[in-house]
Amino acid sequence: MSEKRLKISAVLPAYNSAERIGKSIQSVLSQRRAPDEIIVVNDGSADHTPQVVRSFGKRVRLIEQENQGASAARNAGIKAAEGDWIAFLDSDDEWLETHLETQESILLENSFLVWSSANHINYLQSENRSFPFTPPETAANILNGKNYHENYFRAFRKQASGCTDTMVIRKDVLLECGLFREQQKIANDLDMWFRIAHRYPRIGYSSEPAAIYHLDAEWSISRRLCTIDEFANLLNRHIKLAGDAGSLNAFSEHIGWQVPAWCRASLFDNRAYQVRQFAKQFARYLPAWKYFVIMTLTLTPGLTMRTLRAISKVVRKTGIRKRAVRPPKKIDE
Repeated sequence: MSEKRLKISAVLPAYNSAERIGKSIQSVLSQRRAPDEIIVVNDGSADHTPQVVRSFGKRVRLIEQENQGASAARNAGIKAAEGDWIAFLDSDDEWLETHLETQESILLENSFLVWSSANHINYLQSENRSFPFTPPETAANILNGKNYHENYFRAFRKQASGCTDTMVIRKDVLLECGLFREQQKIANDLDMWFRIAHRYPRIGYSSEPAAIYHLDAEWSISRRLCTIDEFANLLNRHIKLAGDAGSLNAFSEHIGWQVPAWCRASLFDNRAYQVRQFAKQFARYLPAWKYFVIMTLTLTPGLTMRTLRAISKVVRKTGIRKRAVRPPKKIDE
């Protein structure tokens, strides 16, 4: 009797990825448990991305489309996939060789799961620094002997929910939840995971890193400055979705963690007025002390920004921070 297997399609959106995508594809081909198909969606690249993809021959299926963004590219790959499960990888990142093998094992062991993910490694090439996003021992303690989380939002707050490069999701669930929102400007992947989590809160998870996430991709949408209004719109839309799905308690706790994190990032960029308005809008979800700290820090925005950046610089130089993260963006002061 043959061993039970899932049918997994690897989907890689690509835009001007000629310099990196060869390494990404090779990491998929090097999996100990090979995917059943590899789909690359070229999102109107102006470089020689298509030629690099074609150099892999019939092992990789190339789909061409006009430039529409990463969400549209992922959606095209999902719709074209013949597999029942979709494994995502961005075209400048890499899988470690046990990724699909581990995820298939988790999903087969827990047949009630419709998605699964894993820890990953952040790599900052400019500083030649790489660290697990979450220390594996910490992630294992969070799992408490299991290989899945009971609630995605609570796992997210503990920084043990995985990233796009480690997600393996049932295709019919992605279709059921409406695919990636192509009109959304920010956090398209988080929006998708939130929509799934409202309906299916339990998610598989491996504490060992399964992918390498490169922080140096300058073209990434996550590198641009996003307005607080965009973040607020995202949260407000999901508050309604959570209420409809009965997941508002867990999502409210998530907001209480996420809002201060976004406020801190925006204070790095000297956007104190936006931070104040954002914090006021979601004050009912924040512990009083967090709200007080945020509002206090916005009273002297220039000083706050310089202090945060100075602390970040010291932490980087001394190696205190045990995680590779992007340096703060340069701001015209």
